[in-house]
Amino acid sequence: MQGGWAILAYGKSNFAGGVSLYSAATGTPAPYRIAATGTALWWTDLSGGLLQGNISGGQMGTIRETNAVGNVLAADDHGLVWEDTSGALWTTSPTTFGTPTQLRAPAGGTSAILVDSTYAYFEDTSGNIYRSARDGSILTKLGAVIAGHNSYEFAIDNSAFYWADNDANAIYSVPLTGSGTVTTVATGQTGAFGIVVDNQAIYWTANGLMKLAK
Repeated sequence: MQGGWAILAYGKSNFAGGVSLYSAATGTPAPYRIAATGTALWWTDLSGGLLQGNISGGQMGTIRETNAVGNVLAADDHGLVWEDTSGALWTTSPTTFGTPTQLRAPAGGTSAILVDSTYAYFEDTSGNIYRSARDGSILTKLGAVIAGHNSYEFAIDNSAFYWADNDANAIYSVPLTGSGTVTTVATGQTGAFGIVVDNQAIYWTANGLMKLAK
């Protein structure tokens, strides 16, 4: 039996406490992944539901889908992207929901997902890295992680997809062109896990915080 739960909001200037936006009694499926864009707040729950709320809070939220998968959810001003229980990817309006459009995706499901204005990026369960056009038109395989390894977390910029490989203690990248050419960015990175990028550098965690200028 799951305990009661709450979704909290913290002011950016004061992290002393949170304001409860949504809560539920014991036995209600707990929230898992969360995304926000504009005034819309989205989350998946541990029963596979996809719910829509508002950043101002209120009641439980509106259930939009009952067969969503809990670990794939992303939202921005261009839309909401999620995966259903069959492994299919979907997108729709981030505010009004509307009629979903299916995105192209490989069979077998995806891992965590990132989005930009044009594509959704993800890794499949076999370690292949893809980007799928958000209009549903095309799926491109970018490359693959080392067989038997995992891209624990990943990041994108305007030219490459980056990931941290804790098994290989390394950081890798692959171009967004679809060439499949994997580049070793850094080795000897024991504990490599989290990774982000900006216009100036690549940042990651590896038993410490690391930075490499581009």
